[in-house]
Amino acid sequence: MAIVINGSGTVTGLAVGGLPDGTVDSGTIATGTIVDADVANVAASKLTGALPAIDGASLTGINIPSGRKNIMFNGAMNISQRTASTTGVTSATYGACDRYKLILNGGGTFTISQENDAPAGFHKSLKANCTTAQGSLGANDYGYFSQKIESQDTKHLAYGTSSAKTITLSFWVKCSQTGTLQAGIVHYATSENRHIGGTYTINAANTWEKKTMTFVGDTAAAGAGNFDTARGFEVEWFLISGSSRTGGSVPSSWGTMAQTNRNAGSNISIGDSTSDTWQITGVQLEVGDTATDFEYRSVGEELALCERYYEETGNTAEQFPLPKTRESDRHRISAYQYKTTKRVIPSITLIDANGDGGGTPAASGIGTHGFRATASATADNQSPWFDGYKADAEL
Repeated sequence: MAIVINGSGTVTGLAVGGLPDGTVDSGTIATGTIVDADVANVAASKLTGALPAIDGASLTGINIPSGRKNIMFNGAMNISQRTASTTGVTSATYGACDRYKLILNGGGTFTISQENDAPAGFHKSLKANCTTAQGSLGANDYGYFSQKIESQDTKHLAYGTSSAKTITLSFWVKCSQTGTLQAGIVHYATSENRHIGGTYTINAANTWEKKTMTFVGDTAAAGAGNFDTARGFEVEWFLISGSSRTGGSVPSSWGTMAQTNRNAGSNISIGDSTSDTWQITGVQLEVGDTATDFEYRSVGEELALCERYYEETGNTAEQFPLPKTRESDRHRISAYQYKTTKRVIPSITLIDANGDGGGTPAASGIGTHGFRATASATADNQSPWFDGYKADAEL
């Protein structure tokens, strides 16, 4: 005889051990048919034993993440096209790792560097080291690292709708001081600049610690423009600031950006002493309320992603000569294609452009795919040249 359990989780059609129909005494049901069992109403304490093997093809309603999850670029700090280290930093600069800019307005002098010091699973980190301390901070002094993200790369977050997605920021940090600092996100919305942030605590000095911060979606404001190449997000980590950026309160929910909130809640300052250091790596920003394992990309792929914003060739003598176009013409012209298409038309800097007879090369016809270099020689046998180029299309 088959035993049938109906949708309410009771057994019908059989009295067991003299018990009334609809109940079961303790024991084992060897065989039977289960029809729409109401597992949701079974106490967790009653669910014991190992599950049998389940064919995944039979499962429905399970959301398995697909595609790329990390919205940030160069989170493992492996790419540093410009230089591995920049000293004497007193103003805004990309001083080491690609896509991360130190914004400084007062607050001392720093060296920014890519370091071979990182927690397990990583190889590189970005470091700020105070080399000249600021004796007394002015109200408008500040310093922070930031990365700007294109608005079209934030469209899937559905901001400005009731479906706005929660996002989680995670990173590894190492700091010479213990205490509290703030990290936050600026959302460049259509109507206004919006802001949310939170504090994280350095529990042990000079020790790698992983931090996780979760931010609800911004249902009140949509992204700027038509989700194009303009800035959509700016993720920022404050290191130092005067009262103009600490006098408010920690912005735990989305709202109009107030400068006084941007570093509120912090109680340490990276710039008080020349022994102050701050390092970061393993940066990830993803959809959801949980920080998942870091998404590793190959160095080659990460390099191409960074080259969309900045590309620099090697500096090898005379590797870009401008050949003759016609034997009787001293005008020189040559076209060059970038390794990666740029976000917008970049600014071009030619490296070591050699006059060679008065014909110093200059960039012209600059586009998102490439540019031309032109020069005018003063003699038929002269060939102007340059050693390389820098193409800057940063946000």
